Amino acid sequence: MAMASSSLKDYTSLDHCVSGPGITPDLLTSTDSIYPGCHCNETCSSDSDIPCSCSIAYTTDRCLLDAYLTESSPPIFECNANCSCNVSCFNRTSQQYSYHPELDLFHTCSKGMGVRTLNFIPNGSYLGEYVGELLSTSQAMKRLGQLQPADSCYIVQYKEHLSNGNTLVTNIDATQKGNLLRFINHSCSPNLMMVAVRSNSILPRLCLFACRDILSQEEICFSYFGRKGNGISSVDTGTKQCFCDSEECIGYLPLMQ
Repeated sequence: MAMASSSLKDYTSLDHCVSGPGITPDLLTSTDSIYPGCHCNETCSSDSDIPCSCSIAYTTDRCLLDAYLTESSPPIFECNANCSCNVSCFNRTSQQYSYHPELDLFHTCSKGMGVRTLNFIPNGSYLGEYVGELLSTSQAMKRLGQLQPADSCYIVQYKEHLSNGNTLVTNIDATQKGNLLRFINHSCSPNLMMVAVRSNSILPRLCLFACRDILSQEEICFSYFGRKGNGISSVDTGTKQCFCDSEECIGYLPLMQ
C-alpha cells in the first residue's frame, strides 16, 4: 500500500468484500460443511455446563484476547452460520459492523487523508474490516505492475504461513471499492494489527484490531510490513518514502512481491 488518496469520491462504498478477477463468488458464501457450530444459547461461554465448542477469541466486552495479538497467534475462527448463539454474541465481534463508529477522516500534514479516533479506544478493540475486491495473486500482481510511481496503492496482500511450509495469500484491492479503512496509513510503529478472521467462508476477512490503547484524536495506522511491524527486516523496501515520523521509521514503504 501507499499514501491514502486525497479524494473521497473516487470509490464505491462497501461493507463487505466482493469477488474480483480470479475469485469465484461461491468462495465468499456460507457453506454448512465448512465449520461445525456451537450449541450455546444467546451468547457463548466457556464457563457453562456445556462449554462452547468454538474457539473464543474475545473477552466478553469484545476485546481480542492477548494471545491473538502476537506475531505467532493462533488462527481466529468466530462463531458462524451453524452456531445456535445469536448474532450479537461477543464471539461474532468482527461481524457486527464494517468499521468502528468512532472513526473520522482527516487531512494529514504529509500523507494525504488519514483516519483518526474520536474517542479513546482500548487495546484489543475491533476497528473494522479492510474490504474491497478479492483478487487472485496473479491478478493482484498484474494490477500492482500497472501502477505508476505517483499512484496511491490500496492493494493489501496478507500471507499466512502454514505448519506444512505452504503459504496462504489473501489479496484485497480497495482502489475502486472499499470503506473508510482504505484511508488508513502505514506506520513503522503501528497502533493497529491486521488479523485474518474466519467465520462463514474459507477465505479470511482481514480485520484490524488495536494493539495498544489509542488516545482520542490519534491517527490509527497499521504496518504494511507485518502484524506489528516486526517483520521489517525480512521485507524488501521500495522507493516510496515513508512519512510515519516514528522513532522506528526505516524511511521507505515495503516492496510488495
